[in-house]
Amino acid sequence: MSNLLNLEIFQIIKNILDICAVAYLFYFLYNLFENTNTMSIFKGFIAIIVINFISKVAGLKTLEWIFQYVMNNFVLLAVVLFQPEIRKILNRIGERGLAGIRSKLSKDILKEITDAVIEMADSKTGALIIIEQNVGLKHFLDNSIILNSTITKEGILSIFYKGNPLHDGAIIISDEKILAARVIIPAVINENLENKYGTRHRAALYVSEDSDALSIIVSEERGSISLAYKGHLEADLKIDEFLRRMNEILGIQKVNK
Repeated sequence: MSNLLNLEIFQIIKNILDICAVAYLFYFLYNLFENTNTMSIFKGFIAIIVINFISKVAGLKTLEWIFQYVMNNFVLLAVVLFQPEIRKILNRIGERGLAGIRSKLSKDILKEITDAVIEMADSKTGALIIIEQNVGLKHFLDNSIILNSTITKEGILSIFYKGNPLHDGAIIISDEKILAARVIIPAVINENLENKYGTRHRAALYVSEDSDALSIIVSEERGSISLAYKGHLEADLKIDEFLRRMNEILGIQKVNK
C-alpha cells in the first residue's frame, strides 16, 4: 500500500513538472517572438492544434485527417520556418550553455555603443544601429559589406562619418561583433508614423516588426535618439531614458554615461 502511494505521488510530481516545462516553453517562445511577424506563424500553429482538437471532438473526419497530417509534419514545418532562429539558439547554447539562450551584450561592449550614439547625437550624425538578438537578420545582408569587426566607439563613429562610403544604411551587431555595414533596410510606409520621422526610423520599425532586434536611430536633422523594438518606436529619448531602456531591453546590469 505504501509503495503504491509513493508511486502515485511520484506520478503526480512528474505530471506537474511536465506541465510546468511545457508552460515555460510556450512562455519562452511567446516572449521571444512577441509583437513580431514570427509571432503570427506561432499563433497559426496554436490555431491548428485547437482546430485539430475540435475536429476530433466533433467527429469531423475529413478535417481531422487534414490537420492530423499537418500535425504529423509539425516538427519538419517548424524546422523549415524557424531554421535561422533554431540554429542561432543552438549555437549559443553550444558556446555558452543555457545562459546563451538569451542574447546579451557585455557591459563594456554596450558602453562602447551607447557612448558612440550619444556623441553622434551631439554632432547630429545620422545613424542606424541594429542589435540582433535571437531572431536572425541574415536576409538583410544582401549587398551589404561584411565586417565581423570588434565593437568600439571609434569604429562606430568612423563608419557613420559622412565621408565614409559605409555611412549610408545601417550596421548590424551580432554576437558582440559588427557583423555588417551599409545594410540597406526597406523603409516601408507607415501611416501611423509622423512625417517628421524619416527613412532611418521607418527602416528601424520595419526590422522590429519582423524580429526581436533592437534598433537605435540617431536623427541627422534633430540630433535626437530613438529606439525601435518589437514594432514600437520610442522617439526622441533623453540620454537617461535611452540608457535605461537599453539596460531593460538587453538585460545589462547597468549602463553609465
